[in-house]
Amino acid sequence: MAVTMNDVPDAMEANAATSRTDDFQPFEVWATSMINTPEEASFESLVVSIDPISMTSPSAAVDERTRQRNSLALQLVSLRRWLIMLCGIAFVWILSFAQAIVIPFMLSFVLYLLLRPAVRWLWRRHIPESVGAALCLIVVASALVVGILPLVGPARQWLEHLPEHLQNADQKLKVIRDQIGQFAEIRTRLNDLTSSDEDHRTMTVAVQQPELTSSTMMLSTTGNTLGMVVVIIVLTYFLLIAGDQFINNVLSILPTFREKRQMVELILDVQRGISSYLLTITGINIGLGVVVAFALWCLGVPNPAVWGLLTTIFNYVPFVGQGVTGLLIGLAALLSFDSVGYALLVPAVFYTIAAIEGNLITPSLLGRHMSLNPIMVLVSLLFWGWLWGIAGAALAVPILAMTKISCDRFECTRSIGTLLGG
Repeated sequence: MAVTMNDVPDAMEANAATSRTDDFQPFEVWATSMINTPEEASFESLVVSIDPISMTSPSAAVDERTRQRNSLALQLVSLRRWLIMLCGIAFVWILSFAQAIVIPFMLSFVLYLLLRPAVRWLWRRHIPESVGAALCLIVVASALVVGILPLVGPARQWLEHLPEHLQNADQKLKVIRDQIGQFAEIRTRLNDLTSSDEDHRTMTVAVQQPELTSSTMMLSTTGNTLGMVVVIIVLTYFLLIAGDQFINNVLSILPTFREKRQMVELILDVQRGISSYLLTITGINIGLGVVVAFALWCLGVPNPAVWGLLTTIFNYVPFVGQGVTGLLIGLAALLSFDSVGYALLVPAVFYTIAAIEGNLITPSLLGRHMSLNPIMVLVSLLFWGWLWGIAGAALAVPILAMTKISCDRFECTRSIGTLLGG
């Protein structure tokens, strides 16, 4: 049957007279509202009588639901970031609070990574791991004792005569003080103008500490140091003999073979990378100490072997170690030589040798194994030094190296490894 234009109004009136109770009636509701609303009704009442959701098209409703889901996803991402930040702050607080436990364990772990290849090499020669670990620790301890004990006497003698050396240095620096004495005179006049007569009447209070207290504090510090050394040696020994068993227990927890393979590859990469890095750095530091000791011996500085050993030890701390060593060597030269100019030549020679080592030798040797960003090294040094002091400064570079190796193993964190690299 054909439908004419005149039939359309009749159909609309019939639809308006018939009330329907369906849930979805967008066209009928709109038509009924338009027909039953009087002309004098306000526009606001018309808007209120219409359901806004029913007025939207299906595509608009989908867009509205999409916007709601996107808003919820953004809120979840923001919440996750806040949770990560709070967890990071809590983790840093735990590291600072439990440093008496964490620092020995981290030092033992670094020694474990350094000595593990040697223990494995001995195991391949049919030497049990317990015996191989003991032999490695005995060799390391013996090397430290043989290297340090001959230097204790000269170092103690130099410290005993330190007041006399400081007095001689004060006399040598008198010329320099006379040249800048006019600045001191100006400062004194300014203090006279800004202070009253009563301020000049000062009371001298001398606090004398009993010798027994000083000796007790020294014994306590020595005992704590020796206790930490014993704890580190024991932890290192048990890590060397039971480290593989612990790794096997961790692997048994992982559900899939792919995750187990990734974990094994990660552990092997960390062991190879850290052991190669530490061995290379140790060789470089020993060579630098030998060269510095020879140069100071040629210049006539007393106890050059002591300064060579300090150079080897302090060079494990990047940037700061060489700076402190140069200042100490300069002070020793100033106390030993009459000429101030010749005394200043000694730290200049040291810094020249250190610059050659840091800019030519170390990058060429260490770049084959691992390259770290100098800015990230400095940031790591500042952070761990602030958190754990001297021990943190010594562990800063190994921790950064382990972090870089771990990040390079996974696709999601490879960008972080690239940022940490040189």
